[in-house]
Order: sequence, then structure tokens, then C-alpha cells
Amino acid sequence: MNHPTAAIQPPLDLEAMWQNSLIRVSDQLTIPPVVLRVNEAIIGTLGNFSVSTGKAKAKKTFNVCALVAAALINGQVLEYRASYTFA
Repeated sequence: MNHPTAAIQPPLDLEAMWQNSLIRVSDQLTIPPVVLRVNEAIIGTLGNFSVSTGKAKAKKTFNVCALVAAALINGQVLEYRASYTFA
């Protein structure tokens, strides 16, 4: 039984969704700006969402604090180096 006030959803166009999600060799991809590094390894880009996971008492909070400190001073803390440029 349909609820009388339920909105009717249009059918999904799965073919269009599939076509829009394809990555082709001819596509021009842009690399987002790098904002966090450890030594020369990239660990964060603008728009990237990351999570710090690990066992209990594994210094996750210390790690995150060092990352945030580097971002706040826009420089280096321990081996973490942040470089944000604001337009």
C-alpha cells in the first residue's frame, strides 16, 4: 500500500550514471594541491579527508596534534610539513 503523501521518485538513469563515472585514457586529470607532507611523501591534498586509526595508546592524538600544529603555523613540526597558500 502506497502512502498518500509519499513523494514518487523518478527512476534512476543507471546508464547515464555509469557513463559519467568512466575514466578514459584521454581524460585530463588535475592533481589537487599538496598541503601536507612527511619528508617527501604526500599525506594530504586540498579537499582530501583522512582518518587517523590505530590501536589504543598508539599516540594517535599526538600524531594528529603534530599535523594540526604544522597546518596552523603553515610550516614544519617534527617531520610534518604544511604548505597552504591563500588567495
